[in-house]
Amino acid sequence: MRTSLIAVAAALCIACEAPVPQAPPGKLAGVRVVDLIPVSLSGETWQDAEPFLALYVSNTQLLAASAFTPNPGGSTSATAPIFVSNDGGDSWTLRNTLPSQLQTADITHAGGGSPPVLYAGILKVPGFPLNELKTVDFFSPATMTLQASRADIDQPFVRATEVSSADRVYVGLNDFDAPDGRTATVDVSLNGGTTYTARRIETRNTLGQNGPSIRPAVAQDRTVYVAYFG
Repeated sequence: MRTSLIAVAAALCIACEAPVPQAPPGKLAGVRVVDLIPVSLSGETWQDAEPFLALYVSNTQLLAASAFTPNPGGSTSATAPIFVSNDGGDSWTLRNTLPSQLQTADITHAGGGSPPVLYAGILKVPGFPLNELKTVDFFSPATMTLQASRADIDQPFVRATEVSSADRVYVGLNDFDAPDGRTATVDVSLNGGTTYTARRIETRNTLGQNGPSIRPAVAQDRTVYVAYFG
């Protein structure tokens, strides 16, 4: 009994001690965290889910980013925003240039061979059709140009590369109108998005569709690889 009382007293004494202040975590070398939300909109509390970032190898000062971010203009807005930076991501501003009511559903984008050309694939609000878009200057306030559109698409994922002064654009997506449940598809443009051709890449049987993520990547030798699952 005496031993138990001593143990309890010791535990109570420890619990009463003041907590030891913890030093804030140190900065990681070579890492800088920047708030993407512009200062003028710092009061917003939206979730801003599924962020995506595009940059240019030839000019690392130029970046474009997106998320499920609404147009600050409100629910009647006919366009949705992207974030843009021309100082390597140190500061950001908003451009309401996506032709989608208030905000988009899925969205990704990729820089063209000649900055600041930008390609984007979005699921537009309302109705969620695929819109394949282009702007020759993503800093411009002008709405991006619609190049192609169709319904029954999920998770467009855009990659681009330049070949002989022409942009080649690859949009990985799940096309629910594909036959036999082989929905893994890449929309391919060899002329900067002027025309697209849907390439079916699944050869196996599926359980009604492929998984939602169809992810193309372009190597330095211009070979295009695609990761997807059944």
